Amino acid sequence: MFRQIFFSIFKPRKDILGAALASIAIVVLGALFLGRNLGLISHELFRIIVSWQMLLIFLGIGAIIKKNYTSGAVLVFIGSFFLTPKITGGGTHLLETWWPLLLIALGIVLIMKIISPNSRSKKGHCGNSFTSEVSYKSEKGNEAF
Repeated sequence: MFRQIFFSIFKPRKDILGAALASIAIVVLGALFLGRNLGLISHELFRIIVSWQMLLIFLGIGAIIKKNYTSGAVLVFIGSFFLTPKITGGGTHLLETWWPLLLIALGIVLIMKIISPNSRSKKGHCGNSFTSEVSYKSEKGNEAF
């Protein structure tokens, strides 16, 4: 009886890995905030770890784990690209000069996705896969086409 009530309230999740990663991320985020408040983590390090760039990197790693390699790689690359000046202290002139690399990298990824032989969708949305051989029979049993 208890088990039925428990599972009716807390349904088991099919995506255990995603739930585990989200739970771990919340615990780590709480520990980081606590460490900053207690003075265990410097403000500069906290700004690097808790930033939108790290969020992109974290989401990209999650996408790679779920086998979405292209989108995961793009997210990790963009997050790393914009996080590098914070880590190295290079300043914004680095971003102002080299931001077109993002466009070049995105274009290369898209070209590779088109060219690669494994780029065909499993749903059949590439090439002539929309057409199929279909024959219809009339009421008398004769083929109409």
